[in-house]
Amino acid sequence: TTSAPSVTQLQNVLDNSNSLQLSIGNPDLKQEYGHNITLRLSTINFSNMNTFFAMISGTYKNDYIGTNTTIASNDTTLPSGIFLNSGTQLSKPQNINGYVSAQTFMTYGLPADIISSNMNFNLSVYCSRKPGIVNDNNNYSNSFTYGLGATISSNMSTDIDFLVSTTSNYNVIKNSYSTDNDEEYFSQITNVRLFWLFLEQFLFQGELTHKYDGGLSEDLDPNTISLNLGFGVKIFENRRGELKFTVYDVLNQNTNISRQTTDYYYQQNSTNVVGRFFLLSFTYNLRIFS
Repeated sequence: TTSAPSVTQLQNVLDNSNSLQLSIGNPDLKQEYGHNITLRLSTINFSNMNTFFAMISGTYKNDYIGTNTTIASNDTTLPSGIFLNSGTQLSKPQNINGYVSAQTFMTYGLPADIISSNMNFNLSVYCSRKPGIVNDNNNYSNSFTYGLGATISSNMSTDIDFLVSTTSNYNVIKNSYSTDNDEEYFSQITNVRLFWLFLEQFLFQGELTHKYDGGLSEDLDPNTISLNLGFGVKIFENRRGELKFTVYDVLNQNTNISRQTTDYYYQQNSTNVVGRFFLLSFTYNLRIFS
C-alpha cells in the first residue's frame, strides 16, 4: 500500500499557533510504501460451542513520513532564518526508513450455562518501532502494549440483556535517543450495560463506564466514571412506539482526557464536556412487508 503526504505536510509554511512547538511542511516529501502480512485462525467446537480466534500481523514501511525535530537549548537562528527561543521545538516531516510494527490478538469464548451467557477472554500484544530525528540524531521510539480483557454477555431472553466487559493495558515506551520521554503506564476501561423490558411494555436501560488512565500528571484525576440511565414505555399496537426519558452522565463526573506520545515529546489533554443532561425522545418503527 502507499500513503501520500497531506497538504499540510507539504506546505513550506511556518505554523506558530503553538509558540513552544513550531512546525513547518516539507515540499520534498515522498509517499510512503507499506508492506503488510496478516495470518488468521478461527475454530469452533460444535459439541460444546467453544470458539477460538487468533490473528498476527506485521508491517514494514519504506520512506516512512517521520519527524525531524530541532529543540533549541538556547536562543537560536536556524539556517532557514527561523528564530527559536530557548526550549522551543521546530518539527518538520521527513522520509525516514526503519518503521516496523507487529501485533497479535487471541480470544477464547465459551458458554456459561449457569447464567445463560457467553464468556470471552482475550489477549493482545502490540509493538512498534517509529524512526525520527531529534537534533540531527536518529531516534527510535519503541512502543509496547500488553492487553488482557474479559467479556460476559447474556443471551437468556429478548426481554433482558446485559454485558460486562473489562480491558486492561500496560504500556511501555522506550526511546533510543530521547530517553527523557520514556514512560510506562497502566490503563483500564470497564463497562456494564443492562436492558430490561418488564410487564411487556416498560423498559429500563443503564450503562456504567469506569476508565483509568495511569501516568497522568498529579493535577488530573486518572479515574473517570460515566453513568447513563433511561426509562421508557412501549406504546401503540405491536409496541411500535417508544417514549423514553434518559439522563446522561448522572454523576456529572465525565471528563475527556487524551494522551499523545511521539518520538520527541508526550502530551496530555483534559477538555470540558457537556456534562449531565436530559433527553426526552419518541421513536416509532415502521414495519411494512410485501
